[in-house]
Amino acid sequence: MSNLSEINKVMLVSPAKVKSFAVVGLNLDEGNLGNYIRIAHIRIREVLGDDMLERLRELVYNKVKGLPDTIDDPGNEAWRTLLDDYVTPALAYATAVEAAVINELKIRNAGTVKNSDTNVIPATPTEYNYLSDYYRTYANDAYNRMWDFLCSTPESFPQLPEGKCGCGKRPLYGNINLWLG
Repeated sequence: MSNLSEINKVMLVSPAKVKSFAVVGLNLDEGNLGNYIRIAHIRIREVLGDDMLERLRELVYNKVKGLPDTIDDPGNEAWRTLLDDYVTPALAYATAVEAAVINELKIRNAGTVKNSDTNVIPATPTEYNYLSDYYRTYANDAYNRMWDFLCSTPESFPQLPEGKCGCGKRPLYGNINLWLG
């Protein structure tokens, strides 16, 4: 394994990718957005586990550094699919949850407030909940799809702890694309 401390710094989604997935202002400071991405990685760790997240980061790190055993190597197709189709959307929407809440709402001496172009306005609980729930719904859907993918291809991921898939049980439930009739 390469330098573990550097591998653990690998962000699996770029600020540009977050902006393309979610309605995050193009002028949002990428330094702040990078912090929100790091926070969103916490949830990915909960879904994938330490060993799988470390392996995924290592494959990406190796590609960036020009080392052998990369995300694009033959035999790592399942890892590439996991990254592109499942981890990237999940991280993008989870980052949007963090950005929406942290960037719009600030805890100050006056309480929780929302920012505008000219002044600070008190935020209502309804506004706060709507904004965070909006992106959380999409993040949960991405986690559910990731969960289904991992459970349908466990042979591709030896780092997946035995029984991690929970026999098809979904730990999260997004409320999009729900057909009730």
